Amino acid sequence: MRVVGLLSGGKDSCYALMQCIAAGHKAVALATLLPAPGIEESNSHMYQSVGVNNVWRIAKAMGSIPIYTRTIEGKSVNTAANYTQPIADDEVEDLYALLKSVKEGVEGGVDGVSVGAILSDYQRVRVENVCVRLGLVCYSYLWQREQKELLSEMLKCDVEAVLIKVAGAGLLPEQHCGQTLQQLHPTLLQLNSKFDLHVCGEGGEFETFTTDCPLYEKRIQIDRNRLVKETGDVGYMVLEQLSFQDKQLHGKSMEERVVAAGVPGPLHFVEEILRLELSEAPAADVVDVATLSEAPVVQSNINKLLRPDQRSSSGPCVVVSAGGWWVASSYAGSCVDEVLRQMTDDLATHGLSLAEACEVRAFVRSLATYAQFNAAYKKHFGHNPPVRACVQSCISSECQLEVLGYSHGEKTDSSPRQVLHVQSVSHWAPANIGPYSQAVKVGSHVSLAGMIGLVGGTLDVIEGGGAKQAALALRHIDRLLCCVFKTSDTPRNLLLQVICYSKSVEASHCSEPGLQGLRCPLLHVVVQRLPKDADIELHCAANALAASYQLSTKQYSLKGWAVSLQCMAIPRAAALIATLDGAEGHPSEPVCVELLLDFLGVAVNEIMTSVSSNSTELLSVTLYFAAARLPGGVADAVAAAVTSANATSSCDGPRLALSAVPVTAIGSHGQSVAAVVINTLTPVVVASA
Repeated sequence: MRVVGLLSGGKDSCYALMQCIAAGHKAVALATLLPAPGIEESNSHMYQSVGVNNVWRIAKAMGSIPIYTRTIEGKSVNTAANYTQPIADDEVEDLYALLKSVKEGVEGGVDGVSVGAILSDYQRVRVENVCVRLGLVCYSYLWQREQKELLSEMLKCDVEAVLIKVAGAGLLPEQHCGQTLQQLHPTLLQLNSKFDLHVCGEGGEFETFTTDCPLYEKRIQIDRNRLVKETGDVGYMVLEQLSFQDKQLHGKSMEERVVAAGVPGPLHFVEEILRLELSEAPAADVVDVATLSEAPVVQSNINKLLRPDQRSSSGPCVVVSAGGWWVASSYAGSCVDEVLRQMTDDLATHGLSLAEACEVRAFVRSLATYAQFNAAYKKHFGHNPPVRACVQSCISSECQLEVLGYSHGEKTDSSPRQVLHVQSVSHWAPANIGPYSQAVKVGSHVSLAGMIGLVGGTLDVIEGGGAKQAALALRHIDRLLCCVFKTSDTPRNLLLQVICYSKSVEASHCSEPGLQGLRCPLLHVVVQRLPKDADIELHCAANALAASYQLSTKQYSLKGWAVSLQCMAIPRAAALIATLDGAEGHPSEPVCVELLLDFLGVAVNEIMTSVSSNSTELLSVTLYFAAARLPGGVADAVAAAVTSANATSSCDGPRLALSAVPVTAIGSHGQSVAAVVINTLTPVVVASA
């Protein structure tokens, strides 16, 4: 990709551009925003201003790369967490105008922008907004890096920068301005221990000016400066005179110098996954059905689990709970636009909208038209869309959607729906590769997007097969949960449920070692194809309370078949996964509609006894069945029976939203004929501010 380096003059923006080059991109331009004439420090919400007037010298030090500049005319008008609509006099629009001029002015064009954001969501969100509007990729390779590791890495890779502003946390203008990061490295580590100072200055403790790095053909020498004190421990240094010193380049290009300095590329950040030696998972246990007790009394038809006034005709259905949760279930059609239009109309009759959607499960008949699917899909979702898992399966229609949403009733900004939507390419976790967010949190519940084992810095699937892909996908999930829950203490223990979609039974089996250690219900589902032609995709839900509770398991006999149950029940939430397995050498009834509905009934009864029932609960229920293992006509019949059992009207007791999905196989060895996945959705409790 051809990238423009967005420079402030500090260490982060320079090192971010070095990371871009290490990832194989080409720096074709530089860009910077300048404070108004006569202003040395503007204290902008968005941009560094101290030292920026000398960025042209950095461009000169780099050689022949053109630099584009623009004076900041706007102010910090919108200081909210999100920036969704352009505001004429906001300083973000100065960035838009600057990058637009770069895109139009650089011969051959530009594809992306390199930025140095590490922790600032405020800055990242605004740069991403501008990049999306201009059709540019945002490369934020320092995003969410551990700061001690990052600072040491910068110094090791020959980044030389001096502090030109300090703002407390143990730093003093007279003592520390003008010193290099190399000189202050031990001091910064000490102040981190003493005052929790961010060693990269992400808390605003200090700002820097880069005097040398592998990007430069000449080193910058500070010949004269002047210290300006704002308050007792806040001050900055005005760079009044600078000069250039020759460097021994030995004929190396910028790209060669970056490589020679040891700047790590994208694969460095997945080395721990590539080095994993994962032992093969054992063969699936053969269940002796004869030793199992018979399943508890089961309704012979799923309709009997519902009150008579809940039954509806076969077809899609919106099920709403008094607690705010809703599920749009069993929506299928010839194209996603048609399906979402119908869903939008049906939601409107309940006073709901797709803007409240938290999670979408999309099953398509062919991923060959994935780009067209996404283009039509994204028209129905605006800023901060829901998470999504999308797989190709053997459904009868072109697409089938199941949507989970939450409505807080009052149309105010107080919605508990919180969204993590990172569109920047980084080494942290994959940027979203479609019109969806990575995580949506409502109260203590978190829905996560389907996650495949992509190398974050390239968005390519990691090599090494299903086990490596599963391990990397799980690491991505860990990092998302750390970000959402603000914790680093074994985040995967917060998982409430994991569904591992695989492209084949072999891939499913191979993925098992990469998923070892999970303590929540886990289901392997084999489908026909996954995005990016990945081997596996993990679709997860999490809850802030899950780590304090244990997974429970049970097994029953049902008409000669084995029913295995995994349940995680916590206050105000529960997840259950049930599988239906045959037993070798043991007589069992043929697979028929009644058997599958009885199996579904066992699962529903189990979760209803595992959680406290109240009038505002909603059960989201999905029946997966291995279509090829069902006799002719059974697949269509069971899908119709499940769909017709959907609940649409209000009544006492839990409401059920049911769907049926045909798949290739179920279980890590393809041993199961069917599976049921159930989630309970109860009223949201939001802590007061």
